[in-house]
Formats: sequence, structure tokens, C-alpha cells
Amino acid sequence: MRSKSVILGLGLLITLGILGFAGCSDDSNPPTNSGATAGSLTDPDYLLVQNQLNTYLDSTQQFFTAGLSNIYQLPADTGKIPNAYGPIGPKDTASYVYYDGWHITYVSRDNDNFINRLLDSVQFMNNSEAIQNPTGLDYLHYIHHWEFGAKNAAVTNTSMNGDVNLEFSNLDTDVALINGTKNLVVEWNYISIDSTVTAMFDMNVVATDIAIQQIPNYGWASGCPSSGHVDIDLNVSYSLDTGFGPDLSVKTWSCTIAYDNGTATVNLVSDNKYWSYTREICTPTE
Repeated sequence: MRSKSVILGLGLLITLGILGFAGCSDDSNPPTNSGATAGSLTDPDYLLVQNQLNTYLDSTQQFFTAGLSNIYQLPADTGKIPNAYGPIGPKDTASYVYYDGWHITYVSRDNDNFINRLLDSVQFMNNSEAIQNPTGLDYLHYIHHWEFGAKNAAVTNTSMNGDVNLEFSNLDTDVALINGTKNLVVEWNYISIDSTVTAMFDMNVVATDIAIQQIPNYGWASGCPSSGHVDIDLNVSYSLDTGFGPDLSVKTWSCTIAYDNGTATVNLVSDNKYWSYTREICTPTE
């Protein structure tokens, strides 16, 4: 039987803001040729993963918009970095360089509580040739790496790192296409007087032909997917240690998401069981 402390621990992981609680679900058809049987909508493992996926879905528009926003507000010198990424303290580092067709930005924050680093690389192209400014571009390549680590391991703490590698094509038309990957790893440690819970969350995403419509007078401000799909592999593990050795649980999930005018249809499979639901995340023309 799974310990209530483990479920509580994963619930606390979700509250950190990396994962979310909002969600909706319904019975639907299984993924084609999966051979899986319908899973219970009250399965606690499913509910935890659904919350994680819903947070990803709700942030999808933000990821795409973050890449496209470089067309309008790329911090093209070191002095502009604090405006784009927040205040820079006396022990922090910020730098920018344009090199070999790439705008490269590095920010490192280091204080008594945590260390946080990010590295952004942005390339504009026209007719397969790199251009320094976005005027006339038809292609954008956006690579974003970030990591965060808490310094005090004696109390409940979180460390995480992620990568986004997205290519935006057809930017000289009304509908852009996005292809690329996103990876996220989170390690959360809950520490109490008589027990510890360690949870690991690993998400690997491949996005294929995500279509984004340009909005008249607002350019690429939307970031809302009107079509396309993503494939996601999820690995979730957690252990509970009450002083008698860790009790480890590991589970893998496979997920496909199809977008249709801002609505996502999610098919999820694990241990030969399937779940399927839809979620409205945005409106492409707004």
C-alpha cells in the first residue's frame, strides 16, 4: 500500500508552482492500437501526472511566446539584461555577445538561499542566411537552458533544470511552424523530523509542426497553437524513508497531445492502461 506521506510529499511538490492543480478529464477512446484498457479517473498516480501535464499545457503558450518575443525585445547588450531578466545583485553575473550569427545571453544569480543560471541563444535567419537583427526574418532558432538549486539541503528543498530548443519557420507568412524539444528535470526533497520524501520528475517533450497564427497589428504576440502535436515521455519516481530504508516507487508514462484551435486532446498510457481528456488552453486569434 502506498504511504499517505508519499502522496502528501508529491502534493507538496506540485504546489511549488512547477506543477499545477487545475484539471479536467473525461472518458474517451484509447490511443490507436495501444492494446491498453481504460484506467481509473480516480487513480492517484494518474491524478498527479494529469496535474503535471495540465501545468505544461497551460504554460505552452508562454514557451512559444518566449521564443517569438525575441523578435521584439531581445536584450541586445549587457546593460539591457536586467530589464529583461530581473534585477542583478552584486554577486550576480550578466553578459551578452553576438557571435557567429547567435545572440548569446548568460545570467547567473547567487545568494545565500539559491543559485540560478540561464543561458539563452537566439538566431535570426532569412533565406538560410544568419542576420543580426530580425527585420525581414523568416526563421528563428531559440535555445534556452536554465537551472535552479537551493543551497540549504537540511530543510525541504528543490533543484531543477530544463532546456528548450525550438525552431520557428515560415515567419514571413501568416502561420508559423514550430518544431523542437523541451526537457525538464525536478528533484524535490521533503524533510521532516521522522521522515524524508525524495521525488524526481523527468519530462521530455518533442513538438512537431505546431502552427501559430499571426495576429493583425499584433504580430506573433499570441503563441497559441492552432494545430500540431507533441509527444511526451514522463518518468516519475519517489521514495519515502522513515528510518528503516527507502521505499522506492518508479513509474513511466507515454503521452501524445494534439492541438486544434487552442484545444489540446491528451492521450496518456502507463502500465497498459490509458486515459484521455481534452483541455482548452487559449484562443489562437486573441
